[in-house]
Amino acid sequence: QYQSMLTQFNGVIGQTGHDVYQSKREHAYTTALPANDPSYRLVRDSRRLQLATQLEIAARLAYLAARRAEYEYTARLSANNFRVSDIYRARTADDILKFLQNLDNAVTNLPGGVRDAETNQNDLTISVAQHILGLTDQYLKGQGVADADLQTERSKRFRQWVAENTYLGSDGKPTLVFSYTTSSAVDGLISRVVTQDYGFVWLHKIGGIGQPKPTSNGFGINLVTDQPGSLGYRLVRVTQSGQVGLTSFAGCLFDYRLIPPAPLLGLEFPLGQPTDLVTGVFNGDINGVHTNSTPGYSTPAFLGRPLASNGWQVVINGGSPNGILPDLDLQQLTDIELKISTTYASRSANTQPTPSQCVRADY
Repeated sequence: QYQSMLTQFNGVIGQTGHDVYQSKREHAYTTALPANDPSYRLVRDSRRLQLATQLEIAARLAYLAARRAEYEYTARLSANNFRVSDIYRARTADDILKFLQNLDNAVTNLPGGVRDAETNQNDLTISVAQHILGLTDQYLKGQGVADADLQTERSKRFRQWVAENTYLGSDGKPTLVFSYTTSSAVDGLISRVVTQDYGFVWLHKIGGIGQPKPTSNGFGINLVTDQPGSLGYRLVRVTQSGQVGLTSFAGCLFDYRLIPPAPLLGLEFPLGQPTDLVTGVFNGDINGVHTNSTPGYSTPAFLGRPLASNGWQVVINGGSPNGILPDLDLQQLTDIELKISTTYASRSANTQPTPSQCVRADY
């Protein structure tokens, strides 16, 4: 019995020594643990905040990517088993990655083969006198104008309109300023320019210079005038703002307000610069001496933007652009031609969509 108690006593002593050793070891470990260093905790917490910030930015970019896809392809993602609102439930990088993968799958399977939709190029010429002001031969004949007097009467009315829209520019010279609207509706301006089968056209956008087609040549202007002499060119400024419109594969007319990502993400954007306005400044041709493909005589500023918009504005400076060329007499203009390189997709049937096909809602 004595030996038994002695053995038990020695065991307690040994265990106590081991426990003391482990206690010292744990104490030393705890003392040296970086997590107990305030500076380490500050770094750790700051890293967590940085990660949260980056995840928030990534989620916003993913959201904008989905909205961009809706615009780019006139898509109804909610009708294709994709919910933009899923991004609000994203908590990790994997959640955001899964959202983007689902977006890519949804876009791939959209009807109309939208990834390859912009395969057609069509360079349009919009006549301000005939298409915008409506001074066509048919209209003037309806006003009782004789065939022999059509061009004379059209020039007279056009010049009256020019006079009503002419102001003094910053250089003290006459400047023509006018606004117009382009609509892709059945009876809109574009259907008066593309007079046949425009109902089969969808995703109608403006091209840049060499983009998206190698032969795309942007947005240019030709001033038609009776003024003699070598007039060279005039500096012009074209602006698109407000709402733009696209026709979908189903035939729906969708309106958009295009805003750069920077202000939506809370990033730096120049003060005083409107967020929904795009401007191109370039040389306006005179009497067709140059073409849009001539460097400087068109602008790529509207690349990828819809042709249909309710906020077009054109500013034409009549004064000499370099102090050498003579001033342009705006009252000798007979027409202004807007020369626009566009791309579009084709649909097989010109059918009217049902209201349910045009509902854009995210569930």
